[in-house]
Amino acid sequence: MNGRKTFIASIRDITERKRAEMEVRESEDRYRDLVENTRDLICTHDLEGRILTVNRAAIVLMGYKRSELIGKNLRDFLLPQHRPAFDGYISLLKRDGMAGGLMTILTKRGEARIWEYSNTLRGAGGVEPVVRGYAHDITARKRAEEALREGERRYRQLFESNPHPMWVYDLETLRFLAVNDAAISHYGYSREEFLGMTIKDIRPSEDVPRLLENVAHVTSGLDQAGDWRHLKKDGSIIDVEIASHTLDFDGHRAEVVHANDITARKQAEERLAASEAELRALFAAMRDVVLMIDRDGIYRKIAPTDPGFLYRPPDELLGKSLRDVFPPADAEKFLGVMRRVLETKQVEQVEYELPIGGRSVWFSASITPMTGDMTVWVARDITERKQAEERIQRQVGYLSALAGIDRAILSTLDVRATLKYLISQAASLLNVDAATVLLLDPYKGALEFGAGTGFRTDAVRTASVALGEGYAGRAALERRKVQIHNLAEEPDNLFLTGFLKDEDFVSYYGAPLIVQGRVVGVLEAFHRSRRERDQEWFDFFGTLAGQAAIAIDNARLVEGIQVANTELLLAYDATIEGWSRAMDLRDRETEGHTRRVAEMTLNLARLAGMSDAEMVHVRRGALLHDMGKLGVPDSILYKRGALTDDEWKIMRRHPQFAFDMLSPIAYLKPALDIPYYHHEKWDGTGYPHGLRGEEIPLAARLFAVADVWDALTSDRPYRPAWSEEKALEYIKEQSGRHFDPQAVELFFRLRLPK
Repeated sequence: MNGRKTFIASIRDITERKRAEMEVRESEDRYRDLVENTRDLICTHDLEGRILTVNRAAIVLMGYKRSELIGKNLRDFLLPQHRPAFDGYISLLKRDGMAGGLMTILTKRGEARIWEYSNTLRGAGGVEPVVRGYAHDITARKRAEEALREGERRYRQLFESNPHPMWVYDLETLRFLAVNDAAISHYGYSREEFLGMTIKDIRPSEDVPRLLENVAHVTSGLDQAGDWRHLKKDGSIIDVEIASHTLDFDGHRAEVVHANDITARKQAEERLAASEAELRALFAAMRDVVLMIDRDGIYRKIAPTDPGFLYRPPDELLGKSLRDVFPPADAEKFLGVMRRVLETKQVEQVEYELPIGGRSVWFSASITPMTGDMTVWVARDITERKQAEERIQRQVGYLSALAGIDRAILSTLDVRATLKYLISQAASLLNVDAATVLLLDPYKGALEFGAGTGFRTDAVRTASVALGEGYAGRAALERRKVQIHNLAEEPDNLFLTGFLKDEDFVSYYGAPLIVQGRVVGVLEAFHRSRRERDQEWFDFFGTLAGQAAIAIDNARLVEGIQVANTELLLAYDATIEGWSRAMDLRDRETEGHTRRVAEMTLNLARLAGMSDAEMVHVRRGALLHDMGKLGVPDSILYKRGALTDDEWKIMRRHPQFAFDMLSPIAYLKPALDIPYYHHEKWDGTGYPHGLRGEEIPLAARLFAVADVWDALTSDRPYRPAWSEEKALEYIKEQSGRHFDPQAVELFFRLRLPK
């Protein structure tokens, strides 16, 4: 054109293409970062098993360098006994295009690790096929499962070795599911006979209605304890004290029962009651002293009676006043009673004590109005009754103390605490100056301090007495009681040369603690003055020794259960934390979100006054708060744009998904408040149930504030983090709408302490 060179240019807008390419590259970068930084192993290998690629987790988990893994055959890292199955694994991939299961890998350190894998075959259309593998290390979970099985084994072992009868029965059929050897020995039935019976078969027929009522309470979740009558195989009836609790046993909802034969104790109580009745009959037949005393307390007449029952001869009493006979306080008390009797015309009873014939005599007087100014006293010698009552009270005290010790044994797992209680009871009821329990260390062959009271120094706490040495060593070695009434008369002076030589003890009593034929220690009692002890005292001393032996044996049996329970709880919490980490990865939340909101929720719960036991469930619930998102399809969970109404309906079902997944797990039921209700709002506009105000559980209300705060102040793919000032303003604005106002107040106390 006009001799000039020209160019025609065509310009096309490729901005969208460039953006798409950039997004693809960013997506690939994110994918590579995800693969490289995930905690689970991701690798590829060919159909010969040669490793082509590995991520950082594979290197960390296996302990090899990347160069030591690439090109090596995967089968070489399997346990030798698992390698023959590798060909079957390859065949399955070729046939189905995928394979999954468990494999055991040897790390570079020689440690066997259990992996759960899910592998797929990729490649088609002439492209060399490649296996893409994903594996998750489940060694800890497998070990936890093994620990659970071991705990169950230990529980069964403790069940079988318990010296008291124990059994387990089905709460629906009432049939025995298991009995221990002690039950078989005590009741006379063989194990096969027991397992063919129901718990009704060991009850007298008249007790069965009460039994069925009791089972109904147990079925309602109320564990039972109390006294029952049981039938033995020989037809005899025994009294037993039981304690029970429900448990799942081999697929049955069952009740485990611990039975303690108290027949001897019941018979002793009946004998005491009969003895008291006999004493009362005897007292009723005794002669009485009859006196006539006027309003001013002057003795006017004394009926003929045995002079041995009179405080003074009759001629020394007649015409004298009560003030001349009794101490001033007693005289005024009697005069007051007499005047009240004359005024009210009602009979009254008084008891008093007099020294007669060199002994103390108790009287019970019935004071009756006779005329306007005269009263009649009918006084009966109740000395024997008083003494009997004292004996009964002492024996009741013994029985009460034994019952208290029984309760202490059953209610605490700490043998030291139980022995401390027993020693305090022993010192009081035995009326001794000091008492101690020495425990046998079977490995040292020596008795060492367990508990004590009444000592002037702490020297007893360093006690170590070899078997056969000293009085305690004799009692343990010879399995007999040792009584030394006067230590100063002992020629060898074994006791005073020991670690208590400065305590000034005069008398010593020691009894071996024996349970199931084994000596476990010695109970000792001490006096600093000479005292005579009757057979009743010695019998009770021996009984206390038996109780101490049971306490020691019971605590040692239970110690094994404590260890097993601790291991189970640690395994449970490790599993929950593993779930929590897996959910954070799947939901692509900001790293550490679950940990942070759990920590903040616990701090809020502490401010709200929740107990330590409640906060255990709060922590578990916080860690599992988004467990329900496992039930939300990836297409919805990972969708970058806005969700449709139908998609929101599915998304809002994740609290219900969490409830459905977690509620069958018994120990997680108390932790469901947060996973199930954390999307409810104070004004009732939340989901899934639209709860309002305090209808929403407290734990969920506290968590809601912590969850929103962490979400607002963390970077998310769809927006950057808010400033703390903006987030605090939002939290304040939503008080009474989204959030419980009190929860918001606690949050600001936590965030802005004064």
